[in-house]
Amino acid sequence: MISEILAAAGGLGTAAVPAGLALRAMRIRLGRARSECAVARYDAAHDKLTGLLNRAGLDAAMAARADSGRPWSLIMFDLDGFKRVNDTLGHDAGDEVLVEASFQLFMAFDEAGDQVGRLGGDEFVVLTDDGPDRTPLTWMRALNALQAMRWPMRLEMGHEVTVTASVGVVSVLPGAELARVMRSADIATYRAKARGGNQVVEYGLPGELAMVLGSRPDSQLRDTTAAAWPVLPVVTR
Repeated sequence: MISEILAAAGGLGTAAVPAGLALRAMRIRLGRARSECAVARYDAAHDKLTGLLNRAGLDAAMAARADSGRPWSLIMFDLDGFKRVNDTLGHDAGDEVLVEASFQLFMAFDEAGDQVGRLGGDEFVVLTDDGPDRTPLTWMRALNALQAMRWPMRLEMGHEVTVTASVGVVSVLPGAELARVMRSADIATYRAKARGGNQVVEYGLPGELAMVLGSRPDSQLRDTTAAAWPVLPVVTR
């Protein structure tokens, strides 16, 4: 047994090294291996650019919520006019905008149980513990995040960029199919985008689209009047 431990310690001479030293060396190597595994697991679940959860991390987080048996909410953010930033200012500027938007979302959703991720491109998802009984709170938090993202961003190259987002909110009941949850969020976000962006749309139960207005945080609203806020285009200078 001692000879096996000594051999695992990394080539130390079996005749010259005490067993205690060999055991300590073994623990160090095992500790390093665990750290490397932890780093690999973190990298596999997080976006390299923003540090948020990536698609794999979000899938795991949603699966855990589905298994919990508790209601929750999914909020999808799709930046308005982001392609124009890439096309006019370049991808480095686009990356800066993505990082800044990620930071704003991370700061807006910092309560215990909140999870923020990047689906890819300029799409972000927030998972919260706010369920159907707290829909007005979910709406308010999404609206606050949207307001924070509307502030002009000063990029390193000196340009000032203003972007908005189209936001879809889905309240999820226990037992809901995750693929359907994502489709519902896509539909709500697309409706917000089609109406000019810079607004929040709730995918209401049992499947109706409910426009959520800035002046009226009513989760039962079923009319599709245009949002109260004006649409802000991407501004670069």
